[in-house]
Order: sequence, then C-alpha cells, then structure tokens
Amino acid sequence: MLPTNSKSGHYLEVDVVQHGDKIDEKEKIKCPEGWEWTRNWQVDDNRAVDGEGWEYSVDVSYGVYGAIQKAYHLVRRRRWVRERLLKDPKAVIKQKELEEFEKEGWEYAPIFTAKFHHKERKIDFVRRRRWHRRMVSKGGKDAKVSMPPVCLLELEDEEESKSCLRNIPRMFVTFEKPHKYQMWAYIYQARNLLAMDESGMNDSYVRVAFCKQSAVTEVLTQTLCPTWDQTLIFDNVEIYESVENIAKSPPSVVVEVFDKDTVGKDGFLGRCVMSPTVRLHGHETPEPQLQWFTIKRGDEEGGDILAACELFLDEDAELPFTPPMRGDLYTVRSGVRPKLQRSAIEVLCWGVRNMKKFELTSVTSPSIEFECAGGLVQSDVIKDTKKNPNFEKPVLTRMIVNLPVEEMYTPALNIRVRDNRSFGRRPIVGVHSVRSFQKYRCATPQIIDQTDSGPRGPQKKGIADNVSTKSEEGSYVVNIKEWKKVKKKKKKEEIPEESLDWWSKFFASIGDEEKCGEFLNQGYDKMTVYQTELEKVQKFNGFEDFINTFPIYRGRAKSREEEADTIVGEFKGTFRVYPMPEDERNSPLPDTVFTNLPPGKPVECIVRLYVIKALELQPRDDSGTADPYLVVTLGDRKFDDKDVYKPYTVNPVFGRLFEFTATIPLVKDLKIAVMDYDLIGRDDVIGETQIDLEQRLLSRHRATCGCSKSYCKSGPNKWRDGRKPRTILRDWCVMRNKSLPLYTDEPCSVVVDEQTYTLAEFEEGTIIHTHLGKEQSRLALHVLNKLNIVPEHVETRGLYNKTQQPTMEQGKLQLWVDIFPVTEGKAPAAVDITPREPQDLMFDRDSGHKTFLEDVFEIEARMIPGGNWRPASAPWTNVGKDGFLGRCVMSPTVRLHGHETPEPQLQWFTIKRGDEEGGDILAACELFLDEDAELPFIPPMRGDLYTVRSGVRPKLERSAIEILCWGVRNMKKFELTSVTSPSIEFECAGGLVQSDVIKDIKKNPNFENPVLTRMIVNLPVEEMYTPALNIRVRDNRSFGRRPIVGVHSVRSFQKYRCATPQIIEQTDSGPRGPQKKGDEEKCGEFLNQGYDKMTVYQTELEKVQEFNGFEDFISTFPIYRGRAKSREEEADTIVGEFKGTFRVYPMPQDERNSPLPDTVFTNLPPSKPVECIVRLYVIKALELQPRDDSGTGKLEMTLEIMKRPEAEAKPAGLGRDEPNKNPTLDEPK
Repeated sequence: MLPTNSKSGHYLEVDVVQHGDKIDEKEKIKCPEGWEWTRNWQVDDNRAVDGEGWEYSVDVSYGVYGAIQKAYHLVRRRRWVRERLLKDPKAVIKQKELEEFEKEGWEYAPIFTAKFHHKERKIDFVRRRRWHRRMVSKGGKDAKVSMPPVCLLELEDEEESKSCLRNIPRMFVTFEKPHKYQMWAYIYQARNLLAMDESGMNDSYVRVAFCKQSAVTEVLTQTLCPTWDQTLIFDNVEIYESVENIAKSPPSVVVEVFDKDTVGKDGFLGRCVMSPTVRLHGHETPEPQLQWFTIKRGDEEGGDILAACELFLDEDAELPFTPPMRGDLYTVRSGVRPKLQRSAIEVLCWGVRNMKKFELTSVTSPSIEFECAGGLVQSDVIKDTKKNPNFEKPVLTRMIVNLPVEEMYTPALNIRVRDNRSFGRRPIVGVHSVRSFQKYRCATPQIIDQTDSGPRGPQKKGIADNVSTKSEEGSYVVNIKEWKKVKKKKKKEEIPEESLDWWSKFFASIGDEEKCGEFLNQGYDKMTVYQTELEKVQKFNGFEDFINTFPIYRGRAKSREEEADTIVGEFKGTFRVYPMPEDERNSPLPDTVFTNLPPGKPVECIVRLYVIKALELQPRDDSGTADPYLVVTLGDRKFDDKDVYKPYTVNPVFGRLFEFTATIPLVKDLKIAVMDYDLIGRDDVIGETQIDLEQRLLSRHRATCGCSKSYCKSGPNKWRDGRKPRTILRDWCVMRNKSLPLYTDEPCSVVVDEQTYTLAEFEEGTIIHTHLGKEQSRLALHVLNKLNIVPEHVETRGLYNKTQQPTMEQGKLQLWVDIFPVTEGKAPAAVDITPREPQDLMFDRDSGHKTFLEDVFEIEARMIPGGNWRPASAPWTNVGKDGFLGRCVMSPTVRLHGHETPEPQLQWFTIKRGDEEGGDILAACELFLDEDAELPFIPPMRGDLYTVRSGVRPKLERSAIEILCWGVRNMKKFELTSVTSPSIEFECAGGLVQSDVIKDIKKNPNFENPVLTRMIVNLPVEEMYTPALNIRVRDNRSFGRRPIVGVHSVRSFQKYRCATPQIIEQTDSGPRGPQKKGDEEKCGEFLNQGYDKMTVYQTELEKVQEFNGFEDFISTFPIYRGRAKSREEEADTIVGEFKGTFRVYPMPQDERNSPLPDTVFTNLPPSKPVECIVRLYVIKALELQPRDDSGTGKLEMTLEIMKRPEAEAKPAGLGRDEPNKNPTLDEPK
C-alpha cells in the first residue's frame, strides 16, 4: 500500500512483490490436490497488528513494521489466511514427485557464489543441475566386485601427469517398488520428568516420528509421571528397502516428550530412540514387552518413558485386532499392557515442615491430595502450622486402585500440597512424585485378636507422682566443671577409679589401650563408635521405620542440578501398598495398618548435643591449618564457641556439651557448623551438618538415648537414660502388639514374644563388678540390645559446605545427641566429656628414667617470618596473624648430671606445613636436670639475645665467594611496569656485593662488568651447615626507587666449590676462535670407507651426564616473586631468570706470601649480543600419545647455532638436492 496523503490516511493499492515474484490474488489461489478448503479467507490478527489487521512501515524495503500508525509511515500491509484439510496424503506425495520431475533437476540462484534454490525467481540469472549415469558390473547382479569403480575424466590442455581426474562415484541402492508397513507405537507412561511449569508440574504429551510420518498423544495435565496408555498407529508407511534388511536393521523410532504451553513454544523435555520389533508375517508371538527408555535432554537425563514399538509388513498379512478405544484414542492392547491387580494404598499423612512462602504469603493452612492410577484421597486442613504442623487425622481413607503386578510398571503417586486461603482459594504450593512403591509394599493385613498389653502412656502413678514434668525454658551451654562443683561428694568406691572417666571409655572403644587406662581390666563395657552418620547405618534405615521425609518442589527446573533449588518444604508421612484379598467378603480388612500411633501434638523435649572432636578438617588458613570453633543452631536458638576456638589445628578436640529446650516438631532441625576463626575479616565456614530430631524421636529404634550394654547404678557406665530398661522393654511390646514381658526370679529369666531369655546366658564369662544394677533390669537391657535398639554410641558425621564444593566432604565431626521428652520425667544428669588436661609430672633423679625422658619430652616450635623462635604455647601478637611457615618436632638430649660431653650436634629438621614440606631448620635441644647440677656457661650475648654456644655451633673457615653475574632473562612486569634497568644484590653469611646496572634490558640483557668483587666470609667447614646465598633483583627506576622485583636462594655450594686458585704465568695461546678448515676434505663411500657415524642420544642433550646441562660456564636460576601457598604453586611465582655462576674456595693460610689472582673467571666471551643463525632439523616423532593423556611422545631433532659467516659457508634448505654437496663427495665407483 502507498499513501496519497499521509495526513488523511488514504492509501492506494498496488501489486505486492515478494522475492521478485508477483503474488496472485487470494481468490485465484487454488487448493492443492489432496487438500480441501475448510474456511474462507480471513485477516490474520494473531500478530502485532491494529484492529483491522494492518501493520505499518516507512518503506517496503525497510522490513520493520509496527502495529501503530505514525505520520511518517508510507506503507502498510496485512496478511490473509485460509484453513485447509489434508484428505489424501498419497496424492500430495505424488503431486510433489510430479513437480520435481517437471523441474528437470534445475537449481537457481542470482549468481554462482550465492545459495541455490529449487524455485525459479525473476532475479535469478544462473542455474545448474547434476547428471547421473547408472553403472553396473559386467557380470550382472550376482558378480562380486573386489574394488569400487573409479571414474576417469580426461581434460584438455593439461600436462600428461595431470590429464585426468580420478573420482569414486556415489553409490545408490535402487528398488523397483516400496514395501508397505504399519507401525504401532505403544506409549504407556513416563516417570521422573523435569518440571517445566511454575507449579512444579508438566502438561506432558509425546510426539512419535517414524519415516515421513509423526503423531502425538493426548496431553496429560499437572503431572511429572504421566500415564498415557495410548497406541499410535502409522498406516501406509512405504519403505524402499528389502524385507530382509528391514528385519535385520529396522528404521529407528524417535520419541520426543514436550510440555504443552498455552502461550509460546512448547517446552522440550527430551527424546529417546527406539528400535521396533519387526513382524513380517502379521501378528506373531511372543508379544512385545514394554521397556523403560532413558529420555535424553542434551547431555543429561530427563526421565524415563515406558514404551514399545511393532513394525508390521502390511502385504496380505493378518494384523492384530485394533486396540480398544478410550474416546477417540486407541489404548495399549491387552497382550502388551502390564498385568494389573486390585490393590490398596493406605496413606499416613503426618504433617508438613519448613514450607516457604507462596506469592509472598506464608503457607499456614495446608492440605494434601494424593493421586495414583485414577484414585484420589485428600487430607484434612491444618488450622495453623505455627502451632501444630501435624494433621489431626493422619490416617486417610484407603485408596482402591488397579496396579501392575510387576514393580517396574508401577505408576507414580502424585502428592500435591494446597494452601487453603481466604475466598475459597486453594493454590498448589508444592508437589512431589513417589516413583516406586517397592519399599512400601507389605502383605495383606488381617484382623487379629488384640492382646491385653495395657494402655501406652506414662509409668505407674506412684512413680509418676515423684517426677516433675516441668522444665525451665530456654537453652544453655553446660559448663561441666562448674556443675561438678555444686554436685555433692560421694564416698569413694573400693576400686580405685580416679583416673577413669568418659574418655577412658571412648579410647577403649576405638582401640587405644594406652589412653584408656584400667578401663578394660575392670570389665567395663565399651560403646559403639560409628564411622558414619547414624542415619546411614544399614540396620536403622535412616530412621524411616515410622515416617518418611519427602521434599516438596515448586517452580521450573532447567536441569537435574537445579532441581534441588526448587525445594520449598517437606512432607512427613508414609504409605502401605498391598494386594486386596480375593474373597473380600470372607476376608475383611482391618480399618488400617497404621496402629499404635504416637500423639500428633508437639512434644517439649530437652536436647543435649555432645561434640567430641573433629577429624581431617579442610584447611582455611595459608598455614595449611585452621582455627575451628563450633556454632550450634536449633530453631531461633544459636550458640557459638568463638571465645574458645582451637588454634592451628585440623583435628581439634572440642569436648563440648550444648543443651536446648525445644518443642518438636515446631523446631526439629539441629544444625552444627564448624567455623574458622579469623581475627580480621569474616569467619569462614569449614563445613556443617544437620540432624532431623523428629525422625529420631518418632523412630521405633529408640534413637532418643542410646542403650548401654550393661545396666550399672554407678561408675563409668552409669545408666544415663531417664527411663529404666524394664519400662523401655514394656513399651516396645505394647508398640508391636506383643504380650507384656513375664519375669521369673529363680533363675532370672523373662519371656518376650514367646521366647525365653535368661540372665545366665547373657552374662556368662563376664566380670561381675559392684556397679551393676538389679538382675531383672540387667536382663531387660540385654534383651533390648537384641531387638535392634540404638546402642550407646558416638557417630561420625560428614561436614559439607554448600557454597564451596557442596558434594565434597570438608571433614568429619564425632558427636552424639540425647533427646529427653519432658512428659517422661526429669532428665538425668549430663555426661562429663571435658577434654583431659596435661598434668605436671615430677621425676626422681635416681629413678633411672633416662630412657623414658628421651621418649616423652618433645619440643614443638613455630617459625615466624622475620622473627625469632618461640614455643607453640607462647601468645601470638594482637595485630593480625603471623604467617605460619611450618612446624617440626625435636627430641632433646637429656642431661641428668649437668654439663656433659659429647656436645649436642646440630641437625637439619624438616619443617612440615600440613602434608607438604615447608623447608628445613638447623637446630638442637638439651634438657638439663636443674637440681644442684653444674650447668654450662651462659652463651655469649648479641644484643638482648643469646647466641649458640661455641661447643655447639659449626666450625667456621675463612672463605671466598666469587660471582659471575652474567645477566637476566624473561623478566615479567612489576607493578604494571616493565623491568628495564635491573641490578642484583648477593648476600651470604653477612657479606654483600652488588652488580652494576643494566642500562636497557631490551638492547642488552647482560651486565657490562660480570665479574664482581670477591666476597670474604666465614663459612662452615661441613657442607651440611652451609648458609644460603640470597639473590635479590632490583629495578632501578626514576626518583631513586629500587624495588625488589624477584629473589632466589642458592641453598648449596657443593657444585660451585673449587680449590684455592694461584697466580700462574699466562702462555701466548692465541685468540679463542674456530678450528682449522682442514676437516672439510673428506671423500669416498661413507660406510665402506670407514667414515665415522654420528651419535644419536635417547634423551635431551642437556640430560647427558658428560655435558652436565651445559652449565660448565653459567647456570640458570629462576627468580621468584609473590606468595606461594604450597610447593606445587611455587612454580607459578617465577617471574624471570638469572644467568650466572659462583666459585667458593677457602682462603690461603698465609695470604701475604700466597696472593690470590684477580678472579677465577678468565677467558670470558664478549657479553654483547651476537647475531646468529639458528637451524632446527626435525627428523621424526616417536610414540605420540593422545592429547588427553599426560605423555605426548618424543621428537628426534638436531640444532645448529652459527654466526652469519659460518652459516653462509654452509647453506641449508637444500634437502631435495643430492646429499653430496657439503662435504663434496665423489660419485661412487
């Protein structure tokens, strides 16, 4: 449309041209063959257009249109659409084949370099087509051809060697006519699909593609485990392939799963590829079996789909009967679908936990829907989750459904949590899908006679009246030492047990007999130390014997990794699935399988957390250690031990008790975090662990307080539970509908669950001590220990960091938790787990314990940069943390009689920083018994410090160090500025020399005066005591700045030592230069005439021992800068290289009569840059490895470095000429 007047809005109609072609009027467009019109032409308003379907633009060629008309718009357009319906698919295919035949195979394009297309346009100026010619073997179809045919095309005006083009033609498999097939795709169900909707569910459907056809299933709304139960039939499938090949390799069936969206593109959930079962003779047996296929979405798994496919040869074969219909859809036929069984599902809907807000509003009144295989049950509504998050009626109505007999075909059970809000709104706030019923299946229940086991509840009234059921509110950290002071003193036992404590039991339980003392000899029982979390112990099964915890999801998960981020709460409950009886009238079911349920109201409890120690914590400091302390959180209660952190350790011993008063399940998650204390900055989280207290409280394994192996009234194994063993055993029988325990005195025995136990069989061969309690209580405890009850224990929990390496364990924490409900009476006294403290020991001089002293006394020291040595117990500075370089442990030489000989010898000790070496320290220790003994003289002073006394310090010798400071290489920038004018300082044993300054390192990186002034110092005679020579590289910058840009320490002089030089007469040996040219005159046959062969080394030339790395003149020293956290990272701090060497020799005794020469470095080459020609001859590569492996192979090569005149006399690059030019060889005779 073109306007005549833009203000008036009048437009003139003109012809519309697209891609250079005029578009016909819509009334002239005919419906293609095989199609028919279903509607009239209408304006397409399903776009960004105005009310009449127009869109506007500045010009036709502009290409950008808008729905709002502007004054500067000159053109407008609108689209007309008309709906058509496919009636004959075969006619459409034939019509396309006819059109392709009429085109004669031409392709069109504007120019040859443009993209070609099949439809000719007016702007096209070139066309092309490809010619084929059929070629068969001479022997006919049955002839065997060993090699493929080769096509030779002769070309004119070409050289003889290039007169033809060789090409292997393309191979085609031709068939006279196609075979007709039918493909049946059985789509039964899917599971574990990704959630694509904001509700956390999907509106799923399946698209199946086979050959040139595709079909879709129905859309199932709001489910992650849909059950379609649908058969898709592909009729009139023509395949141009032999029947035998189809039977061997049938075409693949592509199955894609989508999420239906009302707005926008449907969400792709994944795809899988199946191979159909080929049936060449119609309906055959056995029937195809449904299988689970993994749905792939990119590189990750997107769920599973249960399906199968059959491909029938539809050529006068008897096909199976059409599957039964469900509305307009075909279901999976009976021979393929899983065998169903009438089953019952019972739901124990206990409560919800930790529900997050929905639409900025708290979820306070939830209810839950359970759906499976067409069955649906609903729970009641929780009035207020803040007061009680449990349901008043947890046992729901039994759901009767038809479930598959085989577990692999079981449909999912969908859990939908709704929030009941005002005005009747019930939005879905979270979902979960139970994908397997295997762990919830049980036998069909039967009605049994109830035994008179008495009501479940408190103890006898006489006992209960003497117990206070109230407790003080709040939580606190118990100080065991203060509590022990208030406690009344008891009379001493006859057996001396002052040295036995809880730690004696712990050490005895982990097998440390040296620290447990006389614990085992007294006949006391050990406790169980689990090396994992208590929930991971196999016999306890995560304490899910009563209820399970199901995460509630909400929102869209893009991948499996992000699925955990959509958790918005937890559902507490469980299920029971069992088959219905065959004769339901004569075999009635009980009301429910869930009996003897605990009360659903919140329970006030006293929670005690005992933290023993941590193991193998991840270091957080640069020293390779950490300063850990504990932070314990329960609900809004939080305690930390920041004031008593454990410095410089990754295996701290805490020995701490935390006590809380909590109402479970309003508060149920106990979180224990191990933090790293930092004086400056925020403390780091090393790791944390979480314990679900509700699971332990409700579990029938009785995880509230571990039962010891023997019942003791006093002593180290004193009974620490608030309830007696007989009471616990009685409750166990009531909970499981067993008869009450029946006790007899002589002999002491008890009958539990129709089985008799005697005390003699349990205590046979054990030590009977005075701390044991009554016989019947001991017997009841022995029976409990056989009933899968949680024993007295210490569990080891893994620590994890959610922000850093969330799947990697950051250490372990040993602890245990006790839970005492207030309704069961007063909680017993706490256990004292205060860590042992070292005691002062006095040794008798005449007791002969010299060997014992040498074994026991160890001195631990830490090294501080720029400081002195001090013991590990010394206080650190208040400003910042001193850098920890490492520690070592030394054993002192014990002197019981004062100053003795021989003197102690200094030794090198390896400094350890974590698991790696942090250097060496030269030290020794002496331990003097200061009781009227003659001690050595006080060492000489250096200022306020004592030096090492003469008898211990190394023997020194006057020595000389000569330095050849050749130059620096590859210096990196310092403070974003290039290092251009370096100089070097050399320091050793108090001596210091400096080099001159390189004027410009880019022009000449060598020093003009490489030989420095001789350094005279006192060095130890023995090489092991030699101090290091420190090399400091400085950059001489403007304004007198000389920053240190790199350092290096030469730790040994052994390779640089030489004899004392002497002055000798210089002989006129002539200048140093090349050899004579007489070596070039060689002739004759190479091998026959006895010519010498070259040397082929099997390693790098630098590694050949006789060449010594070519360090006979100068050596290469790496220059370091920056902080290295470990030896592995030390190589990352290299910023350059220093080229030079040293000579160390003793000074002559008579320096006057034996003068030294000026230097030992003579006949030095010039230090100016030399222009050279470098030739690299690469022969071949050997044993190359794949790129992913560490090894890469070997390379045979040779290298020549020559000055330009030498290179011109010996040219290179003539490898294609005869090899007799350099040296010139005569022709062989």
